[in-house]
Amino acid sequence: MKKGANSYGFHLHSEKSKPGQFIGAVDPGSPAEVSGLRAQDCIVEVNRICMEGKQCGDMVSAIKAGGDEGKLLVVDRETDEFFKKCKVIPSQEHLGGPLPEPLTNGEM
Repeated sequence: MKKGANSYGFHLHSEKSKPGQFIGAVDPGSPAEVSGLRAQDCIVEVNRICMEGKQCGDMVSAIKAGGDEGKLLVVDRETDEFFKKCKVIPSQEHLGGPLPEPLTNGEM
């Protein structure tokens, strides 16, 4: 996604009760909206760097390091929950490959 005049047009949000960084809001007409970002999407990667366990400041630094163009891998809440059940961190490889199977009965 290419940066607009001043920003990408999305705001970060985190919740103390849930790990991860989320899209809090998307500005109308922004590059973020045009790219399909939606409020509540979970940010998994920034410029191909895994954001698992990272703080908001780490994410902002990774976004800024991309300059005027950034690549985000995001998943919606439903997909985030699916991958958590599978105990797998989503990645670029999952875009074209097979999805993991959810774990059942306490499998590890």
